[in-house]
Amino acid sequence: MVLILEKYKDQTNKGMTPIIEKYIDVDKLQEVIQSQKFEKEILDEFINHLDHFLSGLEKDDAIFEEDTFDDLTGISLDYIGYYAKRWKEGYSVEWSRKYARSKVSSDTSNLLMYCYEAVQEQSEQAADADLKTYFKLTNRSQLFIDYFRKRMDEGESFTDSSIEKDVERFELSYYEQINQGKSELYAYQYADYLIDDYHPIFCEDYAYIYEESINNGKSEEYARTYAYRYASNLIDVKRRYGISDDEDSLNFAKAKAKAFINGWEYAQNNKLDDSSRFISIYENAYLNTYYSDNKDEWATIEECERIAIEKAVGEYTSVKS
Repeated sequence: MVLILEKYKDQTNKGMTPIIEKYIDVDKLQEVIQSQKFEKEILDEFINHLDHFLSGLEKDDAIFEEDTFDDLTGISLDYIGYYAKRWKEGYSVEWSRKYARSKVSSDTSNLLMYCYEAVQEQSEQAADADLKTYFKLTNRSQLFIDYFRKRMDEGESFTDSSIEKDVERFELSYYEQINQGKSELYAYQYADYLIDDYHPIFCEDYAYIYEESINNGKSEEYARTYAYRYASNLIDVKRRYGISDDEDSLNFAKAKAKAFINGWEYAQNNKLDDSSRFISIYENAYLNTYYSDNKDEWATIEECERIAIEKAVGEYTSVKS
């Protein structure tokens, strides 16, 4: 410690930080440093922060005669306390700095995300290492870790609550569904939408169709597209009439979703250049066939879909020619 202080004295005499010498009682500052038992790296960070802090005050003409030693050093001492704690836990310098700056400015919402982003701007590897440190120290589950990474990779915004709280909500909802006997696939999709403030009824229908689609060998894009359309159609009906008050309206909403995804899939598979128009044409053809007054027109849903495709392809070809 004596060596560190001697080095500090030498640096001060050489004008290490002229602005500190200008406004701060250096002897008293050394006493504080000695009482804190700063390590060299921590001491360097403290001096650097105090120098920048005083420079900012001077630039803004915000240093006054009545300012005390504590007034001028307090924020930097608070800063270095926060910084040292994170640095000693194994976090990088940049993570520790961002954390400490946020704490002294009382800007602590989404602190995990902002620390991660600050390091990520400099190095993906360093950001990943800091995340591993965070997960280890907080004893997070693998589900929490994987979902956090997913949200960060997707560039999700967490403006109303912290990312920790959102991912904790996801984890809680996920395990609630598992405990109710749902599959991991269903539980994940349900919780994923629930934390984005979708209605639980929407989440249930979305997860149901998503799981069914994947289990039937459909692609991820198909599953998401169909599940979202299905859940959106049904939530409109269920929130108006109740889940079982109007079966005809519910069945029509389901048929509309099926008509949409059938048209979407055909357009995708056949690389149609105007997929939106084809989907619209197919939806009308499917619903007109499905609800046809001619009860002999089809006997199975497969027949209904085949007839609807033939009608839609014919009309689409005619329109495009």
